[in-house]
Amino acid sequence: MKKFNFTKRELQIMQVLWNNHEALSAKEIAATDSKLSQNTVQTVLRRLLSNDMIKTAGVGYSGTVLTRQYRPAISQEAYLDSLVSRGSMLQLVAQFIGKSSEAELTQIEDYIQEQRKNKD
Repeated sequence: MKKFNFTKRELQIMQVLWNNHEALSAKEIAATDSKLSQNTVQTVLRRLLSNDMIKTAGVGYSGTVLTRQYRPAISQEAYLDSLVSRGSMLQLVAQFIGKSSEAELTQIEDYIQEQRKNKD
C-alpha cells in the first residue's frame, strides 16, 4: 500500500478539495481560510500536481480571468488507509467502539450488517 506523506499545507488543501464536490480554483481554495494566501495555495497546488495527488478538472472563470480548477486524484479513504497498518486499525476501531455511545454503536452495527450483505 502506498503511503502518502503530506505537509501541513498540502493536507490542508487536500481536505478542502476532499470536502467539496466541485472542482476549485486556487482563489476559491484560498478563500476557505484567511491564513491561506493565494500565492501559497498556488505553490502547494503545483507541488501536489507534480506528485499526482491532484488533477486539473478544467478551466473556469475567476471574475473575468480564466483559471485552472482542481480535484483530488486520490480519495480521502486511500489517504487514511495509508496512515495505519491493519493491526493498528483494529486497535483504533476497538478503542473507538469502547468509547462510543449507544447511538454510535447502533450506527456501527448497521454499517457492519450492510457490509456483510454487500459481500454476499
